Amino acid sequence: MKNKNFNIIKNKLGYYEAFPKPSNDELKHYYNLKYYQNQSGNYRNEYTSDDYTFFKNKEIRKIHILENQLNISKSSLLDVGCGEGFSLNHFHTLGWKVLGIDFSNYGIIKNNPEMEKFFIEGDLYENMKQLQVQNKTFEVITLNNLLEHVVDPDYTIDLALELLTSDGVLIIEVPNDFSNYQSFLKENEFINEDFWIAYPDHLSYFTKTSLNNLLSSKNMREVFSLSDFPIDIFLSNTQSNYILDKSKGKDAHKSRILIDNFFNNESIEKTIRLYEAMAQIGLGRQIISFFKKKIK
Repeated sequence: MKNKNFNIIKNKLGYYEAFPKPSNDELKHYYNLKYYQNQSGNYRNEYTSDDYTFFKNKEIRKIHILENQLNISKSSLLDVGCGEGFSLNHFHTLGWKVLGIDFSNYGIIKNNPEMEKFFIEGDLYENMKQLQVQNKTFEVITLNNLLEHVVDPDYTIDLALELLTSDGVLIIEVPNDFSNYQSFLKENEFINEDFWIAYPDHLSYFTKTSLNNLLSSKNMREVFSLSDFPIDIFLSNTQSNYILDKSKGKDAHKSRILIDNFFNNESIEKTIRLYEAMAQIGLGRQIISFFKKKIK
């Protein structure tokens, strides 16, 4: 399904979309047969112990925010596009009632097989509709690295909101793309390409601002936002520029993991404040935002 004949267009809400878009059936086929079955994208056949700590620390920060900023603990969680199941596993270990849905069960069986009993495989939209028919609701719904992949982010959010309790929290994590920092890197010739464009894997590209614009149009308000470690910062140094020299990518990734784990080990609260500040100025490879329904 690779196609070099596509355009990236900024829409009225400020995020970028790739056109033409594949159909939902084409995407389902693509992810079932390719994405989870090899070492593509964010999914690999083997992870180090530092990688596992990194994954866990991200979930620790999310739960800390839910408990200490938003007063939600040990409630119900729906993870839409749950991937390899790391988030499901951590929430479940802490006593949450969890359910995950995704196109393929490959990632979850490979990495967190004990979570398969809390997992529904198949079309995301159809499964969310079925949960709605069953009158299921959840106090927390997560879309972790999902919106950039789907054909219609707007519709995906609509379906998720139908399953969210009136005072629930929607957590969205997306890559931080077409950011001001990336523009800075291009203007100063630290990069020679828009390396973050990954068609057809990524069909939409968000910043904190454009993500907020999209959710605001759904009558949702941001109640907290943070980023993660800004691995792109290595690109401003020719000795660690992994875009101009692809061989430096593994070392950059390793440094990102080790530094993030060090931060979290020193202080969860201070790491959250650090990443909260970074999100405010547009730094971080990912944006993680928490939304609640606007008060009428």
